[in-house]
Amino acid sequence: MKMQMKDKVFVNLFFHNEDFVNVKESVKAIEREINVLDKYKIKGDLWFTGLTAENILKRNSSIIEKIKINDVVIGYHGDLHCPFPTPIKRISGLDWDRSISEIEKWETSKLDPISGNLDLSNEGGLKIVKSIFDKNPIISAAPVLGGAPACFVHKNLGIKMIISPPGYKDEHSVYWFMGMLTYPKSKDFWGAVHIKYKHGGLPKDPNPFLSKTANLLDYFKYITSFKRGKPFNFISIPMHDYDFYCPHGWTEYDSCVIPQSWAQCYGMREVNPPKLYKPVILSDKEQNEILKEFESLIKLCANDNSIQIVTAEDLCNMICSKKTNMVLTNKRIDQAVTLLLENWEQSPPKYISLDSRYFLSLCDIFQGIVFSLKYYIKHKKLPSRVGIKDILGPTDVPYHLGFPSFRPAKQVDWLPPTNLTSYKIGERIIRPPRLVKLNKLLDVIRNIQINNKVQGIIKFDDIGNINSAEFLYLAAQAYNKLSNGSNSNELFFEECYVVPQDVLENYFIACLDSTQKWYVQLQSWTMKPALFK
Repeated sequence: MKMQMKDKVFVNLFFHNEDFVNVKESVKAIEREINVLDKYKIKGDLWFTGLTAENILKRNSSIIEKIKINDVVIGYHGDLHCPFPTPIKRISGLDWDRSISEIEKWETSKLDPISGNLDLSNEGGLKIVKSIFDKNPIISAAPVLGGAPACFVHKNLGIKMIISPPGYKDEHSVYWFMGMLTYPKSKDFWGAVHIKYKHGGLPKDPNPFLSKTANLLDYFKYITSFKRGKPFNFISIPMHDYDFYCPHGWTEYDSCVIPQSWAQCYGMREVNPPKLYKPVILSDKEQNEILKEFESLIKLCANDNSIQIVTAEDLCNMICSKKTNMVLTNKRIDQAVTLLLENWEQSPPKYISLDSRYFLSLCDIFQGIVFSLKYYIKHKKLPSRVGIKDILGPTDVPYHLGFPSFRPAKQVDWLPPTNLTSYKIGERIIRPPRLVKLNKLLDVIRNIQINNKVQGIIKFDDIGNINSAEFLYLAAQAYNKLSNGSNSNELFFEECYVVPQDVLENYFIACLDSTQKWYVQLQSWTMKPALFK
């Protein structure tokens, strides 16, 4: 797909079909979505949960056939609005392997929407969505569903793109993450929100522009006008099935003063089944008004030559190869090591940019350095090139701030170990920086095995167990000395965070609650910018 990106505004239409309570209305909304897209000969992505896909098959299988015939791109929403325990709750406190096992059950087994029990003898989740539509969903909400374990399972089940994990804010729009693409950074045009606004579903918008008008098309034109001229002008238009018939949300708790979705209320009450009001379904007249407004937006997109409608599949095809299973020359490794050491601030940088179109993830750098040093141990010289592959980052690092050898602190602190004597913060003892012998490090590297992931904890007799970031910092210094022909046998060791600099702040905040482990397990070591063709 060759196009002048600065001359276009790329728009992705996607529809979350997730209401498994009001089945009749949900199926009718899906029919409306498909008919409008078909009328204007444009494509959108249809996202389903396992439960909604099953309901459509039972209620109106002809929709399934129409989706197949039109070759509609399928997304997987995940059964997020579901009974307790939710996927993240199910794997809370489990190690990596057990988390993978639990998520695999969730994504392949039939879910009872009332009790929350899984029937392992029948298909459900992502697996049944694949079976019903005879194709792999392209995109999923894996990071929200269950962190990195869910991403790993979804990748193995054929997912190519995921909604973006938290923590990365720079000029790049799309990243490689665990071998998959992240959904581009976008200006979300929540058509549903402005429909709700017009129909009195939300308080008056404080934005001055919106205070003067509730016209959906005017607002869309306003957004597209200031998006033009950027390297990648991208707008997403998300809608939900219930936006067409129940814009306040498709289910509520009896104690909720403000209408909230099932998922939001679950954060308040973890009980099955929930106590529900009967949702207020809009009249046919009101639904037709919403449909008319929605159709006018689709018509505008279809008729405006400056707008390019893209699906999640199109977005994947617009990206260059991720360059995994690639060869790194010693020149590239030298450059990467220099940049790594220059940008190290008690934790590694998020990735290394060798030039404007060549990026290395921490997993890439880790392999390049370790394989080079292993070669040096055997041949007494560094290799001219080494091969690397797509691997996971560390999954077995203890969660308390990435330090494997310390007890968790009762409270989060930012004090680095700057003194030359040990001192104590909370319940955590901070040890001073010290010197390590290069030959001792090479003895450790001799026993390092890289199969499908970076080792999270490395045994080092002179220091004790160290984490993967501390090891990478030592290994980079060793490579640098050997590459430059230094006679020094001493390396500088200090305690480091495993989490890259750009996600540390979010990680520290997360350490105050039960989500802390996802900022280790979100696999930021695999992340690097992706490039458009």
